[in-house]
Amino acid sequence: MFLEQSYFPVPAGNHIFKWKYGKDYSVSSGSDKAWIDYISWPPLANYLLIAYAGPDDIACSGQHYPLAGQVLNASSMFWSGNGDGTFMNINSPNALYLPGPNDLATGQVILTIHASQLNLPSVVDEVILDIIQGPEVNAGPDLAVCPENSITISQAVSSNASSVLWSSSGDGNFDTPPF
Repeated sequence: MFLEQSYFPVPAGNHIFKWKYGKDYSVSSGSDKAWIDYISWPPLANYLLIAYAGPDDIACSGQHYPLAGQVLNASSMFWSGNGDGTFMNINSPNALYLPGPNDLATGQVILTIHASQLNLPSVVDEVILDIIQGPEVNAGPDLAVCPENSITISQAVSSNASSVLWSSSGDGNFDTPPF
C-alpha cells in the first residue's frame, strides 16, 4: 500500500477544488481505492470581520445610553447615527450616546456600528433606540425655616415620573409629600 502526502499553497480568494482519481494500469487485478482525508484549512475566524451593534432598546432623553457593540478582527471601527445626539468615545464598541432634541421629538434613533479591516469588505450593524422623555423634577424655590417650625413646599413639580422620593441633607423629615 502506498500513501502519499501532498501540500499545495492556495492564494487568498474563492476557489473550487476538484480531486480526480486515475486507475493505475500497471496492475490489472484487485480493488483500487483512494482516500482523501485530513484536509486542513487556515482558521476561518481570522478571515471574518464581524460587527454587532447590540439589541434594540429604550433610552431616556437627557441621559447617556451605554452602547454594547462588539467587533471581531477589525482594525478600525466607529459609530454613526441618523439623529442629532452626540457620542462619547465614538471609536469604542462601548461608546455612550446622548440623545438630542430631535431624537426625542421623533421618538427613535438608529445607531450604526462600522467595522473595517484591510483586504476585507467593511461591515455594519444597526441598533434602534426608542427615545422616551426622562423624568423631570423641580423642588421649587429655596425656602428657609427656623428650628422647631414647619414649612409647606407648594411649588414642587414633577413630570414623566412614576414615583417621587423626597430626601434632605439635613436632619428634618417630611410629613406628607406634596405629590
